Amino acid sequence: ETDSKPRVASRSPMEYPDDAMKKRIKGYVIVNLLIAADGSVEAAQVLESSPSGVFDAVAVNGVRNWRFIPAKYKGNPVKVWAKQKIRFDFN
Repeated sequence: ETDSKPRVASRSPMEYPDDAMKKRIKGYVIVNLLIAADGSVEAAQVLESSPSGVFDAVAVNGVRNWRFIPAKYKGNPVKVWAKQKIRFDFN
């Protein structure tokens, strides 16, 4: 258990896959992220996605560049796993 959860500090926009864009496919990916004590993403794995497989690779590659304000335990930054839902829409 941590005192504070990690929070997104900066995120780069996701590349919308060309094929999904042409077919007007919307969806989401839930990614489990291992966020290091320095706020970088050490690992990312897909937990769930809809439609399956369409946005998975783009989501995993995209979140690797995100930066977080790390979780804290007793005032010190710590490494934690966190879930992040990434939506793919045309808005």
